[in-house]
Amino acid sequence: GVLGLYGGLASKIACSAPISAIYTLTYEIVKGSLLPTLPKDYHSIAHCAAGGCSSIATSFIFTPSECIKQQMQVGSQYQNCWKALVGCLQRGGIASLYAGWGAVLCRNIPHSIVKFYAYESLKQFLLNASPANAKLNSGQTLICGGFAGSTAALFTNPFDVVKTRVQLQALNPVRKYEGVLHALTHIFEQEGLRGLYRGLSPRLLMYVSQGALFFTSYEFLKTIMFPEQELQANNV
Repeated sequence: GVLGLYGGLASKIACSAPISAIYTLTYEIVKGSLLPTLPKDYHSIAHCAAGGCSSIATSFIFTPSECIKQQMQVGSQYQNCWKALVGCLQRGGIASLYAGWGAVLCRNIPHSIVKFYAYESLKQFLLNASPANAKLNSGQTLICGGFAGSTAALFTNPFDVVKTRVQLQALNPVRKYEGVLHALTHIFEQEGLRGLYRGLSPRLLMYVSQGALFFTSYEFLKTIMFPEQELQANNV
């Protein structure tokens, strides 16, 4: 029924707050450390590096939550997230919760790099076309965020397909894929580009809205949590 469409939702909700906090905090710390050491023309390096580091930091929570969520979504015998967690631990130990960790990193690191690069680049373009010391309004931030999210989703969809398939086979006795590279080449050989871009349309829709909401919230919270960095950025 309708509840089947929301399988694994509890796991995602429980982990979303700590993941978002670690993600944003890591990005701001790394970016704030790198920007003063780089010329303005190379600030994009700081944005990309900070985005990649954010994905690495959150992967230690994100990967287990994804494994549990996917076990709930594929119609397994688990009735709730707690039973799915216990079942995974009993069948495969802690290692089973980190199955596909490499695939998660292969998707999330480039996703964050592309997302933050696209957002910061479009943001800077709009600011350069605005009066001095101007800030983006909410509408502009929504547009920049939606553009960044959809661009990242487009470029990383093949890795999302690989991540899902590698993680779903973790508890199966017979494994079809030996790793990320093997899965990537196997899917391409058997299904072509269509296989690697399976599910692109709903993923684009999801990340347009997610990117818009994330960056709008991010810009608001940044003025509260990192006022000094915000002031320095405006003075550059």
